[in-house]
Amino acid sequence: MNESSLEAAHREVQEELGYEMKNIKLVSVLENFFVHETTHTHVHEYCFVYQCEDIITNALPKFFVSLSKQEVVE
Repeated sequence: MNESSLEAAHREVQEELGYEMKNIKLVSVLENFFVHETTHTHVHEYCFVYQCEDIITNALPKFFVSLSKQEVVE
């Protein structure tokens, strides 16, 4: 909490991958309703999807999966 979704995206990518995201734009907001399978509580979830400049493709580990443009939903 106490940070915007954009700030969280910057922080998470920096913490997890060590990269600084550039040219970021919000491309979608997904909304989901579900019941948590362990606690059985009702959850209302928002997912903010950002697109940024491709700065890490050449550095990705070999086990990462690459999708063709046809597999990517726009």
